[in-house]
Amino acid sequence: MIDEGGIIHATGGGSYKYQPEMELFSQPRGIKIQKYDEMASMVNGMQFVLRYAKNPSYTVTSRAPAEKHYLENGQNQEVILVSIGSGVSIIKISNFDSFERVAGTMIGGGTLIGLSNLLTGIKDFDTIIEMASRGDHTKVDMMVRDIYGDNSPFKELGGDLLASSFAKIANDQQNEDVRSRFSSDDILASLVCMISFNIGQLAYYQAMQHNCNKIYFVGNFVRNNLLGMSHIR
Repeated sequence: MIDEGGIIHATGGGSYKYQPEMELFSQPRGIKIQKYDEMASMVNGMQFVLRYAKNPSYTVTSRAPAEKHYLENGQNQEVILVSIGSGVSIIKISNFDSFERVAGTMIGGGTLIGLSNLLTGIKDFDTIIEMASRGDHTKVDMMVRDIYGDNSPFKELGGDLLASSFAKIANDQQNEDVRSRFSSDDILASLVCMISFNIGQLAYYQAMQHNCNKIYFVGNFVRNNLLGMSHIR
């Protein structure tokens, strides 16, 4: 319950989209709606968590099974913050007292859930991640070894690197329904890998462009999603 004359603090798109409805609810009760800038709230929240929370950040190993490695609390001079929601915003933070959105992509958590619903009928995020964690994306994706075998002419291209997402389905030559031969677990594993890899690559190039040596990833997409984080590399 909010006492009469209290304040509701709101941020995000909903605080603007649903402002008339919030005012209809709050004004008769003498409650004030105080809106805050979403990115400023996120940056300030990140600063608070890094300073005061226990084990606020971690890295994830790329090898299976993925594991967390917690980092010491601290703040860098220049960092990149990647907020993964329905879409993705990439923010450069300078000394935690100034920031700017430097890039983004429309391929994010909304893309994952939408394509999952289209391909498998699954639209619950936690179920998607659970199923993807059981799957094997290499049964759906084309790897470098599928093109060159064990004799790649490029030293930097190991056989276990991803060459093309979903390409094994694209090249399927059998006549019966292709969906019956690829499991939902494997399809979702490929989907999580594709989206995570794309986000990680974009974040890495932004960090290089802005001379930042640390990238933080936040948002619902990374919650309990070690599989996705292991592909952001």
